[in-house]
Amino acid sequence: MDEPASAVTTTLARLSGIAALDEDAEDFIVAVPYANSGDLLVALHAQTDPEVRPFFLAAEPTQDFARLARRRMLVRGVQEYELDMADGQHLATDDWGYPASSSASFPTGRPRHGARSPFSSRSRTSPIC
Repeated sequence: MDEPASAVTTTLARLSGIAALDEDAEDFIVAVPYANSGDLLVALHAQTDPEVRPFFLAAEPTQDFARLARRRMLVRGVQEYELDMADGQHLATDDWGYPASSSASFPTGRPRHGARSPFSSRSRTSPIC
């Protein structure tokens, strides 16, 4: 698994601007391509107000990671109708529309001796206007 350290994931969630999104907007959709095991999804969910219910749109090519990410979100109270986790590389934007916020962590490779480094992946977040 090639995910950033939890401090980096939390920082990405804070930088995404999800806490400032307007819940009354029609398209309160948060997208996470390459969700891995769901660390970034969980961090984004933690940044939202408990009364605000965004729709999470995610994709993960590895079926086991997709299943794990779904379970992690269900445990945190995100209902099945509030999450679309695609088993593949493409977000289902044709079905749900384009997201108000998109956050992702793109893997660049593993450290040589198997040790996990917080610098082993590059992370990017950007609000979509």
